[in-house]
Amino acid sequence: MKTAVSEQSWWKWVFITLVAIIFVAMPLMSLDAGNSRDEEPWRVPQSLLLYEYYTSSFGKEGTGHFLNPQGYAFDTFTAFITQTFGIDDYMTARHVCIAFAGAFLMLFVGLLAKLLGGWRAGSLALLLIFFSPHIVGHSFNNSKDLPFAACMTGAIYYIAWFIKEFPKPTVKTVLKLGVMTGAAIGIRPGGFLLIPYFGLFVLVHYLTVNPPKQYFSKENRIILKKICVQAAVALGVMLVVMFVLWPLVLHDPLNRITAIFKVVSHYQFGAFSQVFEGKLLYSEDLPWYYIIKNICITSPIAVLMGGGTTICGAAATERLVLDIRAAVLLCLSPFLDCVHQSHRLRWLATRDVCLSHAGSSRGIGL
Repeated sequence: MKTAVSEQSWWKWVFITLVAIIFVAMPLMSLDAGNSRDEEPWRVPQSLLLYEYYTSSFGKEGTGHFLNPQGYAFDTFTAFITQTFGIDDYMTARHVCIAFAGAFLMLFVGLLAKLLGGWRAGSLALLLIFFSPHIVGHSFNNSKDLPFAACMTGAIYYIAWFIKEFPKPTVKTVLKLGVMTGAAIGIRPGGFLLIPYFGLFVLVHYLTVNPPKQYFSKENRIILKKICVQAAVALGVMLVVMFVLWPLVLHDPLNRITAIFKVVSHYQFGAFSQVFEGKLLYSEDLPWYYIIKNICITSPIAVLMGGGTTICGAAATERLVLDIRAAVLLCLSPFLDCVHQSHRLRWLATRDVCLSHAGSSRGIGL
């Protein structure tokens, strides 16, 4: 018993050391990062408009230039940093801020792994994500997807804590869950998915820990009422954070949120080209296996091997159900998404060819 405790204590210090290294290394590595194609022409000007909105006309409609379905919470945060401290090299300052967001993403991944499997699992998760090229690369200049991923992972971590503390989650956990969810929505509308995620995970846990005959017993009804109150508090905190970080929905929230979902479900963008297998291809010309191959060549080998061994070894463990869930989440979900996206791109390509023959533009809708 003492050996197990001492081993966990040792891995705890390994975890803390790795976190310290990551929080120092990520900003330093971002200093020489180039600018993304979205920063100069779009995201920086929009963040400055939002900075002016918050500091001079908060609560009013304003000029409307910031009325874009995507949130700009993180970009606005970087604008506050550069404007408040008078930083001339604002692009480098932006990249450092994004790198810190990447470090927080890695931290939440490690904490989630620690919650599920102890300090050793958390330390290994930190190493794996730190050596994941896509994550590190986006941590240098992607002010939209990377901070969004950090907030989403943080919210999922606090959902896990909520379930761990069930049936008496602490106020601290509820508030942090609300803040993380609101921040995710303030960056991208996809953060709304955290609401059904929370409901689904809590419901599955409740059904799992109670026999069917006890679902609506007197004691469980009291628990359900408390959980509903705590969920309402988290939702309230989420709404406050969302409205503060997402000015677009401050005016006529219901209609605008509905309109935003309609826009993002059929988002328009022009076809772009990239090099794949030595050829310069447009997005609609990519082969069906593009995303699968992309995942395979950009993910650490340890991650790919771990996913395979999880599936192969699940039946040999006592925690069969947990291993199957892990296999589905870590392996099958990306695979199904690859299949879905490949067929979708092929359909879009066919539609675009028809439109181009009819004299229409080359743009495709997603």
